[in-house]
Amino acid sequence: MKTHDLLKLFKNLGNDKIKDVLQKSFEEQGKKLSDFLEQHKNLFIDFRYAFEDNDKQLGVFSTDLGVFANCLRDYCLALKS
Repeated sequence: MKTHDLLKLFKNLGNDKIKDVLQKSFEEQGKKLSDFLEQHKNLFIDFRYAFEDNDKQLGVFSTDLGVFANCLRDYCLALKS
């Protein structure tokens, strides 16, 4: 699959167990993963081309993105155990 769309990538994981673990981990932080992925599905493109759009405020993404990154990291570390 050739995309940077976070929502499409998540939906195409193919493994419902992984999706469930990530959703639960994200929701433990008081956030809803489906909302985050829908709202920020083009986050990679937004960050990559931020310099072209002076009206973009990317700082609001950093907290949720950090939570998501931590959920992914925790999942990957659990695989090593």
